[in-house]
Amino acid sequence: MKLTQAGFQVTTAHGGAEGIEQVKRAKPDLMMLDVEMPGMNGLETIAKLKGDPATAGVKVVFLTNYGEAQQESSWIDEKLAREAGAIDYIKKSDDLNSIVEEVKKVLKHPME
Repeated sequence: MKLTQAGFQVTTAHGGAEGIEQVKRAKPDLMMLDVEMPGMNGLETIAKLKGDPATAGVKVVFLTNYGEAQQESSWIDEKLAREAGAIDYIKKSDDLNSIVEEVKKVLKHPME
């Protein structure tokens, strides 16, 4: 809701497979994934996206609280996400306004 209020058009999916189908149909500027999702997890989802020429160019950000309980391992999760092709790793526990600002920043950045 916060992203919609900030002027973004938001589409949701329930799991990785549905998310991939949404990306193919809607061709979004950004896909936000969680690490843990029903069916296909976030790392499997990004691997499929990046492996398909039709979806390889979509920007992907992980929005997750995965690893929150183990603070010392969260940098490993972030490193894994970036190696998989994500351009940012945002913690769900962040202030909603800061999440909106991170999304704006990511959308302004060219793909690396």
